[in-house]
Amino acid sequence: MAQTRTLKLDAFYDRGNPEPSALELLYAARPDWKTTPGRVRIERLLGGVPNTILKITKDVPGKSKSENDQAAVVLRTNGDDPNELLGLDREAEARTHELLAEHGLASPLLARFGNGLLYAYIPGRPCKPHDLCCEEVWASVAVKLGEFHAKLTRANDRIGGGGGPGVKMDMGGPAPNIWSTMQRWINVLPTRTAEEKSLRLELQTELSWSLERLGRSKSSPDERAYVFGHCDLLSGNILIASAADSKEAEPGEAAAAASRITPDRIRIIDYECAMYCPAAFDIANHFSEWGGFACDYTTLPGRTVRREFIGRYLSSYGEHAGIITADLELAVSELAAAVDRFRGLPGLLWAVHAFVSVLESKVDFDWIPYASKRLAEYRAWKAHEDGVQLESGGEVSLRERMWARE
Repeated sequence: MAQTRTLKLDAFYDRGNPEPSALELLYAARPDWKTTPGRVRIERLLGGVPNTILKITKDVPGKSKSENDQAAVVLRTNGDDPNELLGLDREAEARTHELLAEHGLASPLLARFGNGLLYAYIPGRPCKPHDLCCEEVWASVAVKLGEFHAKLTRANDRIGGGGGPGVKMDMGGPAPNIWSTMQRWINVLPTRTAEEKSLRLELQTELSWSLERLGRSKSSPDERAYVFGHCDLLSGNILIASAADSKEAEPGEAAAAASRITPDRIRIIDYECAMYCPAAFDIANHFSEWGGFACDYTTLPGRTVRREFIGRYLSSYGEHAGIITADLELAVSELAAAVDRFRGLPGLLWAVHAFVSVLESKVDFDWIPYASKRLAEYRAWKAHEDGVQLESGGEVSLRERMWARE
């Protein structure tokens, strides 16, 4: 498949002068919008932390709102944070978007500029945490994630990823991966005080322990140890696209069709954390996000739902990777066991991320309390793995209890 070329603009979005700046970028990518009739509207969409997302629509006379929405553009900036310590690779993010667009998994990327992207708007709405508990949603996400892993991993294999000749390897896998990324983040944590030294030493010790415990386990749907994953599949990064208008169906039938959520309506968006990971990690991380930033553990999926999710994921992965699974039930059991083993690692990764973010973030977010919650998740899982709670008679955490239920 031929790789598309994305327009590169030598310009930046200026948050201090938002509308003129957005229009300048827009007209560079869509010069026809400057001369054709119609008013240009700019509205802010609900974005994640810390990115700014703008929807730019041209109200062309004689066209319906739906038709104008279909032609709208999204301007996404990288947020107000410098992100120097986190080291997010914006070049890799844009390449990932381009690859996904080529495979029909992302909207067409129109242009790249100094601190963001311009791409085609997909009418729809981002999920809320409570949406993830809806069977139509999680079943569709499972199918879409299987397709995402299968297609993007093989696309990266073709352009030099997946641990092929000449590819940089780090901490046992193709780089960047979840282990090397956590190590990079830990390396930038300060050690000015005894408290900071203690925190950094603890996080380093836990990363080393986790890598030793999990790094060699079978945790992907085929023989490969790593897939190219999303690694941040929270509710806001899952879009439910609007259903296409049905002109032939009766009004009642059209309304029913519009209310159904299918895999074709699910879009996985925002690729700034996409990297190599065990598939079990990406799935476990998604499950951990069912509780949202509030970390509401009562919403975590139980064993039955997790197995059904994994079954749909594996069927989709096999279909898009060209793999025939001889015993699907056995494959589900093996991957479900791997997801169980990885259930604590998202807590460690996002705790480290939060501890780094507090050093440079300009976002109004309580990073330290959030880091403490996520680190507690990891510690509770590790205590269970080590049998500490059983030996000491200690109370099992709410998260572990919710995870263990049927």
